[in-house]
Amino acid sequence: MPCISFSSNHRQTMYKIIISYIIASAIALGLLNQAVNKAQEDIETLAGVLMHHSDTLEDHRGVLLQMIDDLTIKPM
Repeated sequence: MPCISFSSNHRQTMYKIIISYIIASAIALGLLNQAVNKAQEDIETLAGVLMHHSDTLEDHRGVLLQMIDDLTIKPM
């Protein structure tokens, strides 16, 4: 089987390509991490808003039930 040998110039080019790929991958992972962190913050904010709305609706429900109870004619 013939042994494949690369020239020094070809080897340098391959190293540059590999290093460029590693750098590009690291940058992409950093950007992805930032996006995930931002999405997590947005989800936590949304969860807080939804909990507040849930509490408000529960309060309104209680008031409406009390009004219905007050308006209902109670047998003596």
